Amino acid sequence: IRNESPLAETATSVESEAAARAEFHRTIVEAGVARMVAIPRIEIPPRSEVMLEPNGLHLMLVDLRRPLVAGATIRLTIRFASGLSR
Repeated sequence: IRNESPLAETATSVESEAAARAEFHRTIVEAGVARMVAIPRIEIPPRSEVMLEPNGLHLMLVDLRRPLVAGATIRLTIRFASGLSR
């Protein structure tokens, strides 16, 4: 998620028609065990970007409405504290 603004931005929610819910998650490792934890928001510093990737910050689609197909594209909407949606 790229923030080209001189001000910090906060991604506050995500949704997709492909799932009943979409959530921001972070992978954490405790005592050698990795687990995913839902987080309420993602902070994006001014003029920077935050990468969503496996084993780090990522989006979790919960209760899929249909199977996902490798290589297919699904539409996501991310909402920001500033009122923007992308």
